[in-house]
Amino acid sequence: MKQRSGRWLLAIVLSQMLHGLLYSQLTKHDLLASPAVERLHQPIALHFSFQQPTPKEPENELEPEAAPEPEPELAPEPAHATFPEPDPQQQLRPEPKSRPEPKPESKPKPKSRKKPESKPKSKPRPETRTDTVPASAAESQTAPEKVDTAALKQRYLATLLASIEQYKSYPRAARRRSIEGRVRVSFTLRCDGSVVEISMPSGHKLLKRSAEEAVRLAQPFPKPPAEIDCPLAVDYAMAFELR
Repeated sequence: MKQRSGRWLLAIVLSQMLHGLLYSQLTKHDLLASPAVERLHQPIALHFSFQQPTPKEPENELEPEAAPEPEPELAPEPAHATFPEPDPQQQLRPEPKSRPEPKPESKPKPKSRKKPESKPKSKPRPETRTDTVPASAAESQTAPEKVDTAALKQRYLATLLASIEQYKSYPRAARRRSIEGRVRVSFTLRCDGSVVEISMPSGHKLLKRSAEEAVRLAQPFPKPPAEIDCPLAVDYAMAFELR
């Protein structure tokens, strides 16, 4: 039963609070609508007084307790509007002056430095190099080169025989008779280019005479090189052919 009575009391208190809030809101709306209270800036202070009823002991557990009647609500006193007085110090304070913006400092222009005059560079002296030649290379330069005498002899003989062929002529009688063949020519060449001991052991008579005459007309022959031994024996075959 105690729990039920506590719940009833709490419900009554809450209902009174809600009714008081609704009433205050309605009265506040009416006051604000009137022209006398349009300039009010402070909220209205409401004072509520509640008295907690003392619960009575129930005589019978079966009978429900009668809820106490709510006390009549008191009308709130009208609040007087109070306006804050202006602060004289705030009115006398001068407005802060705007500080002038500092001008950017002009940087001094860098002085143009004079370039140092380029002095003419002294030309380096040419170095005198003394190349040391190896002993083997020096010996090869001073020593005479070995000459291939066989090749030199072949070149000389080719020049000599070419000069003889220039004076060779085909005999007319042999041409008429259609005589052809080879004549073996042998002679000895001296160091001064002269020829001795000419011989033609083989060949036709008409062709032999022409070959001997060609050798005599080609003289004197060029002197053989010093590397070739003299006197030099020459032996070759002179060809006579009809074309």
